[in-house]
Amino acid sequence: MSDTYWHLLLANSMVDLAKNSKTKSAAYALLVAFEELIDAYASLEDKHFHEEYLEEGWKKRREWMEEHNLIDKWERLIYLCKKVIEGREDHLKEMFDTIESLKISL
Repeated sequence: MSDTYWHLLLANSMVDLAKNSKTKSAAYALLVAFEELIDAYASLEDKHFHEEYLEEGWKKRREWMEEHNLIDKWERLIYLCKKVIEGREDHLKEMFDTIESLKISL
């Protein structure tokens, strides 16, 4: 099976996990789901971000997100996750909505 398939499968699994998790765990799972969606769509362009060094992989992933106008969504998700961890559980819905919009828009 293709890299794209596996990344999408993991992204969907993380969303399902988030739906059945406590709030803080759900927020983290949604960050991972976003990362996997990015990796899935990048793999369609034969781009892969699993480097020997995590920092290098994230540098390339961020560059890809910037090229595809997705960096603002990533930064917004990080902000929302921080708010959820601080106890603002109402921000979790926006995180779910962001992930769902990414599935449709790419």
